[in-house]
Amino acid sequence: MKILLIFPPLVHKQIYDLPEFVENEASLHPPLGLMSLAGYLQRFSRHEVRILDANAQKMEYRQLSQALQEYGPDLVGITVNTTFLYDAALTAKTVKEVDRDIHVCLGGAHVNLYPNQTMRLEGVDSVVVGDGELSFMKLADSLSEEKNGSGIDGVFISKTDRDKKINPMNPAYYIDDLDSLPFPARGLVNPQDYYSVFSSGKTKLMTSLVTSRGCPFRCSFCQLPFEKLRMRSPKNVIEEIEECVENGYAEFDIYDDTFNFSIDRVIEICKLICEKKFKIEWSFRGRVDRVNREMLQWAKKAGCSRIQFGIESGSQRILSAYNKGISLSDVYEAFRLMRQVGIASFAYFIVGGPGETLQDFEESLTLIKKIKPDYITFSILKPMPGTAIYDLSLKKGLRKNDYWEGFARNPTKDFIPPLWEENFTLSELIALRNRALRSFYFRLSYIARRATTIKSLNELTNMVKSGILLFRDICVSPIFKASIQHVKKT
Repeated sequence: MKILLIFPPLVHKQIYDLPEFVENEASLHPPLGLMSLAGYLQRFSRHEVRILDANAQKMEYRQLSQALQEYGPDLVGITVNTTFLYDAALTAKTVKEVDRDIHVCLGGAHVNLYPNQTMRLEGVDSVVVGDGELSFMKLADSLSEEKNGSGIDGVFISKTDRDKKINPMNPAYYIDDLDSLPFPARGLVNPQDYYSVFSSGKTKLMTSLVTSRGCPFRCSFCQLPFEKLRMRSPKNVIEEIEECVENGYAEFDIYDDTFNFSIDRVIEICKLICEKKFKIEWSFRGRVDRVNREMLQWAKKAGCSRIQFGIESGSQRILSAYNKGISLSDVYEAFRLMRQVGIASFAYFIVGGPGETLQDFEESLTLIKKIKPDYITFSILKPMPGTAIYDLSLKKGLRKNDYWEGFARNPTKDFIPPLWEENFTLSELIALRNRALRSFYFRLSYIARRATTIKSLNELTNMVKSGILLFRDICVSPIFKASIQHVKKT
């Protein structure tokens, strides 16, 4: 059976919670979910599999249709997140326009939230809930034997299961032993398609790496549907890194939701990297309350160049509203240790949370001045489906209807998800976000400090380009839009 795994063209993605540069141009990561499916199929089946990252290749739907005609797949798997549901649905319709007999299966974070609604979309034959590697392969096996794929854990067929009550948290849909999975099929994508503004050189290949799945924390703004944390062994992680190094990769972005949940595990991974003498650079996303000096020293020795922390707010009251489970003292200590050890820090903040006032926002700016991160970003809170904050917005009457469920049933290209506009309007939230970014990135002292850290011409090029594009988004564009509005009024 010929299988094509597709990351859709992101032609209709809505952006305004982050600056356009941060959302679209700062980085592009390989589709690890699809690569993991492909790796499993290559190892345990005889099916022929390809990956088409239509977003990375900047495809339009006409080109997607042509690619489908040229390959002629029997089964198409499409990954879908709520933020690009419309494009995923349009991709499914495009497949059926090419050949009605191609079986179309959707999987991914959105399907875990809205399995029944996804099954009812035009052109969708089945959905996979949970970890897809084993379930999707069993679906392919069933279809190749001219069966309909029913009766497989985690697989639901549109014709027979669309009204079935599905529990996405069912443990049967998830894989506990992550070491049993083959490594992602990186050979099926073009590594040159992927990049990051933090990359230190054009000659170095970069990739993403996932060493765990799930998250035990329950932040109120987070969409993660499965709270059980499953971690790969340090030995297994090192084996994947070694395979990547042998294939020319030298930069890694560890994409775990909380890589440093176990400090001891992080240290063990770092020690193994040092033993192998890998000449690599890597970064990870972590929590400030899971940091100590020993871990950071080993991370630095093993090539860790940057750690990204979700701080969210400088107000303890807002942190509590987000159910972050961290204190401001945790933040101060983590960033103090980072500066001493010499690892770059990236702080994520949110503006516009439940009950947030201008004073809370000012406290975030004050915190930034005190902890002195190397990089920051501010996003505007967008209540996403499946989150406690979204449920709270409906309960408080900020929105009268379950608009995300309506969008899941009938995705449209002009859908604009509301923000949390309790104390601020949309324009005020954008203005606050832009003010925070301007006050941080366009200080002469910051620019001078960043210039002293540049190690290559490529880094200098990235820094200049990033600065210009960020200036466009948070300085020039708002002035231009305000001028247009003034002209319209007069």
